[in-house]
Amino acid sequence: MELLDVLYSRIIEKVVVGESDRQQVWSLIHIPTLRLDFPKEEVVCKEKEERNIGKQDLAGWIICEDTEPVDDDFNYRYIEDKKEMVLRKYKKRKDQDRQTDMSEVVEPVFYRERAVWFENEQVLESQTVFDRLTLLKNVVPLGYAAEQFLAFLKSDVAKKIEENRQHNKLEIKRVQREARERNAEVEQAQLEPYLYNKDLGMVEMKGLFSEQNFALNYFSNIPALARTSDILFCWFRQTLRDGATLRLRFEQEHPAEGSRGKTRMLQGDDPHQFINTNCYNPALERRVHYRLITLPGQTHAQWLNVNYQLDTKENRTARRQDV
Repeated sequence: MELLDVLYSRIIEKVVVGESDRQQVWSLIHIPTLRLDFPKEEVVCKEKEERNIGKQDLAGWIICEDTEPVDDDFNYRYIEDKKEMVLRKYKKRKDQDRQTDMSEVVEPVFYRERAVWFENEQVLESQTVFDRLTLLKNVVPLGYAAEQFLAFLKSDVAKKIEENRQHNKLEIKRVQREARERNAEVEQAQLEPYLYNKDLGMVEMKGLFSEQNFALNYFSNIPALARTSDILFCWFRQTLRDGATLRLRFEQEHPAEGSRGKTRMLQGDDPHQFINTNCYNPALERRVHYRLITLPGQTHAQWLNVNYQLDTKENRTARRQDV
């Protein structure tokens, strides 16, 4: 029932009907704001921070595809997923120890998406409100806002790292120039602070919550808002720094009894088309694979989920289309 309510709220628009002072009837159409939060991830992330997970075995390891080419900047290993009884490939940047490690590979990422109405407006008692089916261009698929928020963070992480990389290049040139002026050799310790490119978008972790607006590709008329703590915000940024694949799963506030059981592993890359014996519907899971893409009509590339690029021939059949 909860899922039906969520889906219903995404396919309707609300019409407010009132009467003016001159007894003229008027109507106004309202579309919802999609509010996104990650309550389960907030709890898990806070527990990790309290346990100082930088000392744990999986800290800093990011899941990747088996077919991903080997990069000399990373170490690779296979780790058993005990819940699904499969081996998954992970990677970790070789200079990972230079930064404060606060992440641990946890999948899937649970999210909640709610359609919120009249957030900044008030409906008078004299006015009438009724629901009607909205246009297809206003119907946002379940999980798309969560995927777009993480894509927004992925693009911002890449931008901030590039800014720091350019800064480090200038600083290295400065150190080398000053050494030449002194007829001295450049010491490794002088270059050490500039050899690792940091994410300048990381914030101080105090456990405070904030809200951030972000845009939805293909649904620019639908406002979207994400609420995260600074701890989860940093965890997402560090996870997305090197990772490009993950799974998103819709979290129900009031799941049916027995639906929290372990899910059965389904082999292959074909779409899941049935509800398994553990009462979990795998069709509600969105598989995400980010790639740097330039959309038609745009000049700058951005990180987008290729599993949702239905209007491009290259990615139309990529993995699974979660729509």
